Amino acid sequence: MAFFALLLLSVAVTFLVLLLDVRYRHLQQLIGLALLVWFWLTPIVYAAGKTHQKIVTGLSHGELFWRIYLLNPAAWIVFGFQRALYHSPDANTALAPFTAQQLGVGLCVVIVILLVLLYATWRIFFGLSGDFAEEL
Repeated sequence: MAFFALLLLSVAVTFLVLLLDVRYRHLQQLIGLALLVWFWLTPIVYAAGKTHQKIVTGLSHGELFWRIYLLNPAAWIVFGFQRALYHSPDANTALAPFTAQQLGVGLCVVIVILLVLLYATWRIFFGLSGDFAEEL
């Protein structure tokens, strides 16, 4: 399920980035910077469980910040891959604090949202693709 969500996210973001890059050439560096920030806001190279613990216990409004952190659809995808691939004695502290059922529901919600996003970016991209030759 996480792989399907990753595929949807990749295609939707690709359509959006290509559209913005062709339409607004001066935003090319900002798009790269935004994708770099998004990469570091996604728990790819750090443990999601430790991040949860630091956010919730270390900040005054930690639960609110954790919920904002969960709005990142890529985080749910990474949680799914980590749950499937990470088997270690410290798995409870390293992985996000979700059961398999909670993670499945979260991934289903993300997939529905990504399907809507993919449809919207598809329509916009191919609606404006006739002008791309003139823009380039």
